[in-house]
Amino acid sequence: MHLRDGLQTRVTVAQRYAHLVERGEVSHDPAQERLARALDRLIHEIGEKRISSKSSALGWLFARKREHPLVRGLYIHGGVGRGKTMLMDMFFELVPVRRKRRVHFNDFMADVHDRINDHRQALKRGETREDDPIPPVVRALAEEAWVLCF
Repeated sequence: MHLRDGLQTRVTVAQRYAHLVERGEVSHDPAQERLARALDRLIHEIGEKRISSKSSALGWLFARKREHPLVRGLYIHGGVGRGKTMLMDMFFELVPVRRKRRVHFNDFMADVHDRINDHRQALKRGETREDDPIPPVVRALAEEAWVLCF
């Protein structure tokens, strides 16, 4: 895969997908192509969000001009063998975020329930005064992963 113009600094999901099609490793599928472009838009929005964050050096400059952009995730659905996992794996690899997590939904929910139980046990032992376990569990999850892929 070659980036011919020399201007682009990152490979996109759409480029990676097109390369697989070009090599004959997957058959062209318009739905997969649309999803690849949607995942690239999401990567772009995540990048914009990170740049406008006041925690980055350039963030102070950009944050004064606009609000933090809202990043809406994608819900990918379809039949078995349609390429959902392949494209999600490409996205996960290419999204420029350090704190990211790729996990099966059932494993994620088991983790959440374990954390809720741990919080309730800590409450019983008097180690925390926060009655509702959801806010601290959500805070911990958000600290661990800024991008979450099921």
